[in-house]
Amino acid sequence: MRQLYTEFMKQTKATLTGLRTQTQAVRQMASTQVPGARSYIDAGKTKLDARSQNVLTKMEELQDTVEGVKDDVLKRHISPKPQVLRAIKEDLSTVGAELQSLTKHISTVKPMWKKTWEEELQSIVEGQQFLNHQEEFLADLIEDRKAVTEVYGHVEKVISLRGASGARGARGRALKTPAVDKMLEIRGATVDPEQRVKATEASQKNRERELAGPRGRV
Repeated sequence: MRQLYTEFMKQTKATLTGLRTQTQAVRQMASTQVPGARSYIDAGKTKLDARSQNVLTKMEELQDTVEGVKDDVLKRHISPKPQVLRAIKEDLSTVGAELQSLTKHISTVKPMWKKTWEEELQSIVEGQQFLNHQEEFLADLIEDRKAVTEVYGHVEKVISLRGASGARGARGRALKTPAVDKMLEIRGATVDPEQRVKATEASQKNRERELAGPRGRV
């Protein structure tokens, strides 16, 4: 009985230590690290938006210029200067090249971004599963604590009974103690250290997969 109880306490202490280590790792990762792939996407979105806004501005200016030239030619019958026409052609060429470049850029980054989004979604699912596992795991530990508390209560009863039976002689102790010891043995059997070890290992593997996460992709 003493060996079973001692082994259980060792496994419980190891479990709590593992949980504490995992929690610290998660906090450190959240406060000091940003996944490489996510950082790349965020930076890419900023640059892409800036380029899109720039080409939009150029396109609006070009539309206004062409509209003005059209009015000069059709309404006021004024021919624009050659340099104005050259500038319009250059702007059209510049805007066209930028639009092609943006189209190519989007087609290049889209598969990588999509892959990152899928991995992030998978990470979210795994995170939810991990949290559910932790809730169940802690619920088991709460029940185990209740069991340990009950076992300890029985131990106190044994100590009390043995002390009381000391005045009655060795035969009295032999009659009372086995029944209580048997009760402790049966109650202690509900504590399963091996199951706790398996749960801890499963929790650790899940934590390692989450910490490995989608990092460093560009």
